[in-house]
Formats: sequence, C-alpha cells, structure tokens
Amino acid sequence: MTRPYMIGIAGISGSGKTALAAHLAGQLGEHQSQVISLDAYYKHRPELSSLEKESLNYDEPSAIDVILLTTHLVRLSMGLPVDKPTYNFSGHERSKVTERIRPSHYLLAEGHLLLHWPKFRALFDMTIFISINNTTALKRRLARDTRDRGRSEKSVLTQWTTTVEPMFFRYIEPTQRYANLVINGNQPTVIMANTVLGQIRNEKNPRAQQD
Repeated sequence: MTRPYMIGIAGISGSGKTALAAHLAGQLGEHQSQVISLDAYYKHRPELSSLEKESLNYDEPSAIDVILLTTHLVRLSMGLPVDKPTYNFSGHERSKVTERIRPSHYLLAEGHLLLHWPKFRALFDMTIFISINNTTALKRRLARDTRDRGRSEKSVLTQWTTTVEPMFFRYIEPTQRYANLVINGNQPTVIMANTVLGQIRNEKNPRAQQD
C-alpha cells in the first residue's frame, strides 16, 4: 500500500480536535481513513497508587508514551498496521484492550501536544492548529469529562487551573507556528472540516488551484 496522507491536529483541550478528526474521517470515507488520538498514549504506570495517578500532570510532554506513539506513527506512515492502546480515564490507567488500526489512504492524528515533537511534525503532510477562546474550551471540557469520563466538576476545574491551562501556554500555544493551517475552533465542526477539505484538495491537486 502507498504511504497514507497524514494529518495532525493540535490545540487546547476542548478546542474540537476529536470532533474535527471524526468528521473529516467521515467525509474522507470511513473505509479510507483512520483516526489516532494522543489521549490513548498516556504512559502506563501500574506501579502508582490511585492517589498518585490522580496527582500527575497529564498535560506536559513527559506524560505521553512517546516511544510507543513514535513506533505506531512510523509504522502507519509505512502502510503497516498497529495495535493502538486504549486508556481508562476514570482510573488513569491503560486498558488491556487494544484496537487494530489498519493502513488507510488517510491517517488523522489528534492531540493537544501533537505538534510539540519535531519527529511527529515531520511525518505529517498537513498540520492543523485549532485556536479557540479558553473559556469556551473549558466549558466543553467540563461537559465531556463529567459526561464521558466519570469525573467530578470540581476535579475537572482543579485540573484545568493547575495543569491544563498553564501547560497550554507553556507547551501547546507555541506550536501554533508549526501549523500549515490555523482554524477558528468557535466555528461549527462542519465549517472547520470544509476548510480543511479544501486545503487537502489544493495540496493533493495543485494544478486545480492554479487553474
């Protein structure tokens, strides 16, 4: 199989990365695209107690299993399958269940820190940064984590003020300069997706843009 067209999507938590990746995958064809989330690659730390896991900073680069993620992205870029881990957010631990990700025409990777590492940026054909008001992002994160991840409102707010927002300004916002495309996360997902799809068409069909 030929090398997939690889798209990397970054931005603060709650900016709409997951929704955009899912929508793009649907538009590009569910049998022609695969999605990888950075959230699945938090380090596995079974030696820590539940309290110790809760106190970790999950918004800095050292929280990510970079070795495994690098291996998987490189394999996928070569058209080879990987067994992606799954992560239990309520227990802050990696599940024993994996998901087979097979080669596809398009690979979409999304995650807050995705553009932090030069070796990842070099793999992507297109890099996207979603810019959004942090207040809006917090509202979305609060709704998602209490609804889908078994978190209390208090714990979500505490994590936001102590690690999420500070680490955004320290590690994530600076990576906006590496993006080929910066889009407004306050827009509906379909509008963001149409912007990206137009860019993909231009990049894969440069003569059409000239005409």
